[in-house]
Amino acid sequence: MSISFYSVIVAFLWFDLFVLLFSFLRWKLNLLLGYQIFPLMFLVVLSLVRLLAPVEMPFAVIVDSANIMPFFLDPLGIALFSIGGVEVTVGWVLLLGVSLVAAVLLIRFLVLTRRKLRWLGCFAPTEDQRLLDIFARVKQSAPSTRKCTLCVADGPSGPCVFGIFHSTILLPRAVCDLPDEEIYYVLKHEWQHHVGRDALVKLLIQLLCCVMRWNPFVYLLKGNLNQTLELKCDAKVIQGLGEEQKTRYAEALLHVFALFGRQTAEGKSWMAVPFVEETAQGKNAVNHNVLQRFDALLEDGPRNKRIGAGSIAVLTALFCLSFCFIVQPYRLPTEEDLALEPGEEASVEIVGMEDVSLESSFIVDNKDGTYSLFLNGENVFDLTEQDLENEFYQTLSIISEEP
Repeated sequence: MSISFYSVIVAFLWFDLFVLLFSFLRWKLNLLLGYQIFPLMFLVVLSLVRLLAPVEMPFAVIVDSANIMPFFLDPLGIALFSIGGVEVTVGWVLLLGVSLVAAVLLIRFLVLTRRKLRWLGCFAPTEDQRLLDIFARVKQSAPSTRKCTLCVADGPSGPCVFGIFHSTILLPRAVCDLPDEEIYYVLKHEWQHHVGRDALVKLLIQLLCCVMRWNPFVYLLKGNLNQTLELKCDAKVIQGLGEEQKTRYAEALLHVFALFGRQTAEGKSWMAVPFVEETAQGKNAVNHNVLQRFDALLEDGPRNKRIGAGSIAVLTALFCLSFCFIVQPYRLPTEEDLALEPGEEASVEIVGMEDVSLESSFIVDNKDGTYSLFLNGENVFDLTEQDLENEFYQTLSIISEEP
């Protein structure tokens, strides 16, 4: 087991593929998974593990790419200039640029996080006994050893939960005017974010967005993951509830949406998991996300566990399959690479040369002073008698053309 440049590329490709699959399954959740949330979260874990494990297994099959990979990778080797005798290529410049952007984004992320912590410190725990009694009922429904504080804030922002080690549920004052039962459901939803450590999940994805700003798939993952976390908490809240109670919870959601619309938590960052999530796909995507939450809440009948189990089995098999292949560029040696003087070493590394089969490689004497080189049965180019003095050509059989 080893790590190579090509195994890293393959890991990125599989990560992107898993993210696309995650996005597709999330949008077709009702049809393909029967509103089973766990396979979606399982797929997110697999995509991140695959990204962080760019290893090449001993049993991996090498797949040659003669056109696509050379088309994208060859320009990276173009030399731009030299510093102290060291050539600086396009690849090194791109790597330096990506690293600088990631460093700037990480510094910006730390600065904003510090500001959010100061902003969060301005809120004191609520002393409203009515809210504290409701919150006590919520905590009894799903006990947690981690500390969580309830705060009330003025402003148009929706309910949200902050923090990694010590959570804070921020409840807008407008929500406090809702009936006790609806406040209970809103707090129970936020409590599920606290229990599931969803803020930590958002932190990891935000860091991934900083490091991989150049990859649009991380933002696709971020948007779909936010909606999946909301669906997960909704499913936890309605677990064991009757149809009438599910309807009341749906009404609580509707009232919160009516109050805050697309507005998200003030100081939105990885620290906040908003009750009303804004997406980068625009108004239509927001409407679809809202409708999807209501469909999942009011869907009749028990969840099909076989669909969930079958999905996990398929995803696990696909994850294992991702380690079975390594794609590498394959290019036949050029005339400049092979036409060397005796004893002269090649100045360029011939990628794929180890895959040349001597059984299907030979030289044809054209009877006119020229020779045709065939590698793996393919006519590559013509040679001269002087070229035949090269050590490589001397290992090949010479076949005479019929007169």
